[in-house]
Amino acid sequence: MARKKWRYQESFELIDIGDHQVPLKLIRESRKNVRTSVGKDAVYLRIPFWTNRNQQRKLRDWCIKWLKNKHQKTGILKSLQKGLIQDGYIIPVPENEIVIRIEYASRKTGRGIIKGNEMLLKLPHNMQIDEEQNLCRKIINNLLGQRFQASFESRVCEINQRYFEQEINAVKLRYNYSKWGSCSSSNNISLSTRLIFAPVKVVDYVIVHELAHLIELNHSARFWQLVEKVMPNFEEYEKWLRENAWSCDY
Repeated sequence: MARKKWRYQESFELIDIGDHQVPLKLIRESRKNVRTSVGKDAVYLRIPFWTNRNQQRKLRDWCIKWLKNKHQKTGILKSLQKGLIQDGYIIPVPENEIVIRIEYASRKTGRGIIKGNEMLLKLPHNMQIDEEQNLCRKIINNLLGQRFQASFESRVCEINQRYFEQEINAVKLRYNYSKWGSCSSSNNISLSTRLIFAPVKVVDYVIVHELAHLIELNHSARFWQLVEKVMPNFEEYEKWLRENAWSCDY
C-alpha cells in the first residue's frame, strides 16, 4: 500500500496580545486534530491541511482568544513579548545598553560586528519577517557570546579555584534555551548566553552547579551537598530561574 503524501504549509504573522505583538506561526499539515503551543520564539497553531480559509480564520481567532485568557492567568506569553528586532532596538546588557543597527545589502548570508555600544547587523534583502528575525537573533547570540566570553570564563575559574580546584578543559558561552548550563565528562563547562541577563548571584549558582558536576556527574545527594556547601541558599536561585526564565532574553 502506498504511503499517504505528507502535506505541510506554514504562514507567519504578528498578533496583538494586550500592548504587545506576539509571533504566531500557523501550520497546515497532515493531521486530524488542532493543537496550539507556545515555543521559545513563537506561538504555534497546528491545524489539518484540508481546512478552508473560513475555518482557518475561526481557528486563528479561537487561538488568540485562548492565548489572551491563558496569559492573563499565567503570564504564559512573557517570553515572547520581546518585540521586533529592528534598527534602534536596545538590548539591556549588564551596566550598559547595546543598540542594534541594521543595514541591508545584496548578500546571501548575514553578519554582524560590535563597535562600542552598537551592534551592526548586515542582512540580505527581501527576507521573510520570521526568517529575518531568526537570523538577527542568531547573529546577536554569537556576538554576545564573544563579548562576554572572557568575563564568564574568568568567573568560572575564580569560583573553581576558591571552592573546587578541579581541572577544566574549556568554558564555552553559547545560546541555549532549554538549559542554563552543562558539564561534560571531558570537563567542558558550557553556559547559556541567557545568563548575561540574570543577576550575578544567580549566575554564580549556575556556575557552582556545573562545577559540582566535575566531581559528581549526576544529581545525587552527594552532588547537592557539594552545591549547598558553597551556596547554602541555592534553592532561592533555583526558584528565581524557574519564575524569571522568561526575562533572560531580549
